[in-house]
Amino acid sequence: MGLLEVAIMFEESILSEKKFYEYEKAVVLDENIRDKMLSAVVGLGKNAFDDEIQNFALNNFVIIFQNTTFPSIKNPEKDCVIRIYGIVTKDTNIKMLSSTLDDALFQFVNRYSRIDIENKNLEKFTDFNERFEKIFKDFIQSKKEKKDAIRTAEKMKMQERAREKHFDQHRYSMGHNRFT
Repeated sequence: MGLLEVAIMFEESILSEKKFYEYEKAVVLDENIRDKMLSAVVGLGKNAFDDEIQNFALNNFVIIFQNTTFPSIKNPEKDCVIRIYGIVTKDTNIKMLSSTLDDALFQFVNRYSRIDIENKNLEKFTDFNERFEKIFKDFIQSKKEKKDAIRTAEKMKMQERAREKHFDQHRYSMGHNRFT
């Protein structure tokens, strides 16, 4: 299981984020494409279904969302939505991560003022990036675990190729012997 990245968003702007891609073969999302995709997914949930999206599954990854609201300082009749998301591998425990995302968002909202959040004072939030590591430590693979996972995957691919080669040779020899 592995957390690839986590971020807190307000009005489609990233306030704080941490990426955990630590090995060369990681699939790193282009930030512009990621931001547009996240906006589209959140917009689809809100506009098409009048509901908040909780998770979005891709082939090998899942994007999990949690959000909370607070009264706007600029317009007290309006509620502001602040959202956190995590991009994880499919084998991650979604319920456990959702709870941890909720906790991280709670800590963020209680640590920073609504004025700073609404004004998107990004320099105020930089120290929270380091807190992500403490909050999500159970979801972050160590470098050794990542290398072991890559090594195991490569070994499995080699074994599969060897089986296929053996099967093809066996099939060829079986078919070849019948016609001689």
